[in-house]
Amino acid sequence: MIELTLIGIGTGSPDHLTLQALAEIAAADLILIPLKGADKDDLAGLRRAICDSHAGAQTRIVEFQLPRRDATDPDYKHGVTRWHDAIAESWQDAI
Repeated sequence: MIELTLIGIGTGSPDHLTLQALAEIAAADLILIPLKGADKDDLAGLRRAICDSHAGAQTRIVEFQLPRRDATDPDYKHGVTRWHDAIAESWQDAI
């Protein structure tokens, strides 16, 4: 069984992480960092810096390409469902 914890970085300031978030990062076996394209590389860099500062020695950090939603799909709900399925598959591949 896999226990999944999603940790948001809120405003993007490492100083705003909660104590609970820091504890989860320190205890994690694996942290997945989504890559969202060149225009958001700074966000991935921030996530890496947070992990470098707070992850435990046992923690494996893996980056993966986050799929993009097909904004041209005329059926919005179907498109979002397909996008979420693609994200789940990306997570599975990264694990």
